[in-house]
Amino acid sequence: MQSGPNLEKQERTKRRLEDAFMALYKKNSIEKITVRQVVELAGVTRSTFYAYYDSVYGVLEAIEEDLQAGLGPYFEQYSGGILEKAALKPFDSNVKWFDYCRAHREYLLILLGPNGDPSFGYKLRKRLKVDINRMMDEDGMLNDNLRKYVVEYVTGATLALMYYWLENDDNLSAEEIAVGAKLIRPSKIVIEGMRKDSKKQPDL
Repeated sequence: MQSGPNLEKQERTKRRLEDAFMALYKKNSIEKITVRQVVELAGVTRSTFYAYYDSVYGVLEAIEEDLQAGLGPYFEQYSGGILEKAALKPFDSNVKWFDYCRAHREYLLILLGPNGDPSFGYKLRKRLKVDINRMMDEDGMLNDNLRKYVVEYVTGATLALMYYWLENDDNLSAEEIAVGAKLIRPSKIVIEGMRKDSKKQPDL
């Protein structure tokens, strides 16, 4: 395995290629982006490009895979009932998740934006839903049809919150946004109340 200066040089070269690709992808559909455009913008040769990627589609795939892996699990393991005990205390893993999003702000805004890759957003939603469902399992929430709707809402609201935060680039910290994300999620008590209300018969 390569290490040291040589590995660092390779990482810098890959980053230059990916930055060049994303600069083009921000303004053009991928069908209009060529390897020639990428290497000219990155200041490298075509042979250097093909040492890392087989096509511009390969660059996009590598970027998305790295981001998905870096985003990792959304919620950490915890014992049930934490929402009621510490509503305004964010999960450490939430804070790290939002920190990672901010560190990769430019890429995420492009990929999740109106001209981005819909499949990336779909995969991210799918991953979040798995983690949110696991979190609800730990909280002892009944896995019924109502929960499916709650999970869909929490997932969409969390992604919308993240995107709005990145798009506006305001001064709110990752910790503050993580609190907001936590408050989006209804507690077991709230969901149980919704379930009971839905079963009540209307007065005649």
